[in-house]
Formats: sequence, C-alpha cells, structure tokens
Amino acid sequence: MLLKLTGAALTIGACGFYGLAGARRFNDRIRHLKSVRFALTILEREVTYIHNPLPLALEKVVALAEPPARQLFAETSRCLSLKGDYTAEESWRQGVAALGSASALLPEDLELLNSFAPRLGMSDVDEQIKCFQMLVEELKLQEAKAAQVADSGRRIWSYGGFLLGALIVLLVI
Repeated sequence: MLLKLTGAALTIGACGFYGLAGARRFNDRIRHLKSVRFALTILEREVTYIHNPLPLALEKVVALAEPPARQLFAETSRCLSLKGDYTAEESWRQGVAALGSASALLPEDLELLNSFAPRLGMSDVDEQIKCFQMLVEELKLQEAKAAQVADSGRRIWSYGGFLLGALIVLLVI
C-alpha cells in the first residue's frame, strides 16, 4: 500500500512539475521580448544619437544587454567583424537565428526581428530612428499579445500537469 501511495505521489508530482515547466515558458517569452526591446533601445541610442559605427554600437549593446538578447547582438557583432564575409543584413539574420535557438521566442517574434534586417544601417539617421521606433512598438505589441496568451496558458499548463498525473494514477489503480 505504501508503495502504491509513493508511486502515486511521484507520478502526480512529476506530471505537475512538467506542467509548471510548461507554464514557465510563457513567462520566459515575455521576459525575452522585453530583453530584446531594451537592447534595441540601447542600439538605437548608440547609432542615432551617439553616432557610433554599427560594430562599436553592437559591442556596447552586448556589454549592457541581458541574455538571451545578448546572443542576438553578440552573434551579429561577431559576423559583422568578419571582414567582408557578411553584410549588416546577413549578420543580423545570423544573430536572430542564434537568438531563436537560445530563447523562448516564437517564430512570429523571430520573423519580426528578421524584418528589420534590410533596414539596419542602410539609411540616414532620421530613417534609422523611425525604423528602430517601429520595431520597438511592434515588440511592445508582441509583449501585450504574449501577456494575454500567458494568463490562460499558465493556468492550463499548471493545472493540466497535476490533473494528468491524477488521471494516470486513477487509470493505473
């Protein structure tokens, strides 16, 4: 009897833990979007107001950004520093790919960041300001959508994990 109770408790606990881990992904996406948005405002300031060249601006952002946004800018900076191998657009796309593998961002978030690639460093200061501000606003919208989805998603994953464990226990007993 004690063995059955222990097994039941472990099953419910394991499924509950799995559900809580799934719920945490919703919070991670919101946190990662905020991290990228903050880092983009730093890059905007470096490029448009301080007038640093893009490689130097990216290095400063890498020093100030939080993970996983740091990976986006570190990979972009690394690719851009390879003399003649990558353009700014290609470097940015490489950085977004690195961010995608290290974060909880969805493909639609990564596509939004990739849409910025052709405009990076390709226009005058006024146009760059507009491009940065537009991207930051779109990221804010993605954060708002993520927050709406997260409320219901967290509950479903949290309760669902424990309920799945209880269901398994009931089916086995």
